[in-house]
Amino acid sequence: MIKIPFTNVSQFEQVFAAFYTYEASSLLAEGKVDQARKLCRERLAEFPDEFSTVATLGDIEITAKNYSEARIQYLKAMETGVTIDALKARLWNNIAWSSLQIGGDEMLREADDYSARALEISPTSPPVISTRGSVLLALNRLDESIELLELAERRAETKEGKRSASDALQQAYEKRASNSDTSMTTV
Repeated sequence: MIKIPFTNVSQFEQVFAAFYTYEASSLLAEGKVDQARKLCRERLAEFPDEFSTVATLGDIEITAKNYSEARIQYLKAMETGVTIDALKARLWNNIAWSSLQIGGDEMLREADDYSARALEISPTSPPVISTRGSVLLALNRLDESIELLELAERRAETKEGKRSASDALQQAYEKRASNSDTSMTTV
């Protein structure tokens, strides 16, 4: 008989879920989005409420720029009863980013709410700071936006993160300059 070094089935299922999410994340890093998505969907067919797999599927969809589907997966991950603040902040940040990319007044209000929550819990995280700055840019709260985007650009840990913050910061500067030009012509 084979002995499994786990005290219960739940612990074994958690390790097995970690294998699936690691494998899916590896496929995603290799650019194999469809294979990563398929792997997660197969796992979710058997364990539909498994946090790590649901959240990983959200990551896959956000990478594929399927923001509506990413949002659905991150909201579903929240429903699994996440209690760890760092995970909540990550999910809230990703919901906010997805909602911002989807657009529209309702999604912008949602992005504002979730990005504020994420920043409250994780005020030093460059992705969270960048998302909040981008949401404030969309809300035309330019001074607040610029302050956060400058901070996110300085603290970015990846080239992609730095580029994203820089692009949003450039938009904020241009919008502020445009607003200044408009206010000068109406005086």
